[in-house]
This record gives sequence, C-alpha cells and structure tokens, in this order.
Amino acid sequence: MRRAVPEPPRLRVLSAGRARKPGMRGETLLAGVAFGAIAWALVVGAILLVLWLSRVAGATSSSSTAIASVYTSSSAPGRMACTGERVDDGARTFASLIVPCGARVRFCRLDGRRCVIARRTDSGPFVAGRSFDLTLGVVDALGYAGLEFGVRAIRWERV
Repeated sequence: MRRAVPEPPRLRVLSAGRARKPGMRGETLLAGVAFGAIAWALVVGAILLVLWLSRVAGATSSSSTAIASVYTSSSAPGRMACTGERVDDGARTFASLIVPCGARVRFCRLDGRRCVIARRTDSGPFVAGRSFDLTLGVVDALGYAGLEFGVRAIRWERV
C-alpha cells in the first residue's frame, strides 16, 4: 500500500520575479500599502513646504504699513532688553512682537523721503494697535523731531 505523499505547494511567479504561495497575500499587500502611505506623506509634505515657503517669502519681500511709537529708556534707566543688552536711546533699534528678536527691518516714511535699517532688540509695544516701538535713533534717522514723533504710520519690510 502506497501512502499518498502530499504534493508541494505550487508557487506563482510575481512580476518582480519573486515566487509566492497562492494563499499568501500579506507581504505584497503590506509592501504596497506602506509604499502608498509613504508616497502620500511625501506629497503632502512637499505641498505644505511650498505653502510655507511662499508665505515666508511673501512676508519678507513686500512692505507693509504699521503704527509705530517712540520709546526711551528714561522710564527705566539701564533697563535690559530681551537680547540682554541695555536699551540705548541713540541706537537704531526697536521693540516689536511681530518679528523675531535680532531681525533687521527697513523703516520708511510714508512719503518715501527717508529710510533706515534697524535691529529688533526688545519686546513690545504692549499697547493695542501698535506694532513697533522705535528708539530715538531710528526716529531721528527718519527725519522726525524726537519725542514729537508721537504715534505714526510707517512703512516697513524685513531685510
């Protein structure tokens, strides 16, 4: 009496040249799903990067108008700014909450007669509606008469 010897499983050749059992579906399916997820993640990441770069480029290349005021160190002599240096009325510096510390900004009069580049060294202004607090050095460079600057609209752009 002969015993029936089980037949070895038949293998199908895939397009990549690998062989698999007819009932096997996991490895190939998982590889396809993983590849698809990675591809979609890369596409979404690229789109987000392009949108972010266009937003950053738009914010830094075009000028905007903002409300600025003048501030001095007379209210707190020797006060330290957020950069760790002392507030100097004669320096071309400013305080802001809308640009990063250390950033350079070009301020221009609305009539376009004078422009000056200043560096952010402090936080502020803490008054609603104002975007910049300029030191006397910036105000004088713009051609305004010191403390008579008051609150004015100015044109600004990051450089």
